[in-house]
Amino acid sequence: MVYKAIKVLLVYKVIKVLLVYKVIKVLLVYKVIKVLLVKVLLVYKAIKVLLVYKVIKVLLVLRVIKVSLVYKVIKDILDNKVIKVLLVLRVIKVSLVYK
Repeated sequence: MVYKAIKVLLVYKVIKVLLVYKVIKVLLVYKVIKVLLVKVLLVYKAIKVLLVYKVIKVLLVLRVIKVSLVYKVIKDILDNKVIKVLLVLRVIKVSLVYK
């Protein structure tokens, strides 16, 4: 009878140890999954930052192109005005010479 009681206690302790082992194993797997999720989130954030950086870069390039085009249009307008003024001055000069 004592032998059976000791055997039952030993089986109980073995089961308890196995359960604790399984719980520890599950917790370790959970921690590994958690670490992997953190890594995935970090990669996601890095990709997000890179995409935002690229969008900002594209917007800046577009703004520079826009400014450049506006400058070119203004320069063309000013060049046309200068040419008109020069033509008017030439006409005035010619008319003064022929008078």
